[in-house]
Amino acid sequence: MKVPIFIITLRLPAVNKAAHSDRLRKRVLVGLTLLGCLFVFRPLFAELTEFQRLSQQSAGYVRQGDWNRARPLLDKQAELQPYNENVLFHLSLALMYQRTENADEYRQGLLRARTLLEKCVEMHTNVDPDSVALSRRWFYLGLVQRYLGQPRQALHAFRKSFAVDPTFRAALYNEYILQLESGHLREAESIQARYNRLFVRPGTPAQ
Repeated sequence: MKVPIFIITLRLPAVNKAAHSDRLRKRVLVGLTLLGCLFVFRPLFAELTEFQRLSQQSAGYVRQGDWNRARPLLDKQAELQPYNENVLFHLSLALMYQRTENADEYRQGLLRARTLLEKCVEMHTNVDPDSVALSRRWFYLGLVQRYLGQPRQALHAFRKSFAVDPTFRAALYNEYILQLESGHLREAESIQARYNRLFVRPGTPAQ
């Protein structure tokens, strides 16, 4: 007895060569685009990684008050991100508080710190003119100008600092000291009375 043999023929759909070729071409283009982006942005990623490394190191030295070690790291950060206001501000502090026995080097550092702080003041004025941060930038600019022997400019900076933040007693106190040093006793007495009225509690010795 013969067993019938059934042959089942499956009809496969025809391959659309044009569509397949188009999909393949798109995948190749996407791959090449991603590869190109990798080469383009790889230096940027490396730069960000380097900046983060420098930022962590410098922040540690800043917390310790070791400005001499923080300064070269902040310098490198400023090279990588020249418009990073926070970096410029801390670099200016490092230049102010660096320890050096070379008077000319110290003065050059103060001059550079003044330029950086002027830039920081401008940045904050344009973005947030009422911020406490702007008050502090004005204050340190006043300190630098005082160290450079520019009392009139320093007075202006201290007044701007206090105007932005009327709770910042250091700005008013430094204005008082400058008036005393300049021999303006009447102005100094007026500031002293204002300082005591604002910041000295009743029953405590007046400044």
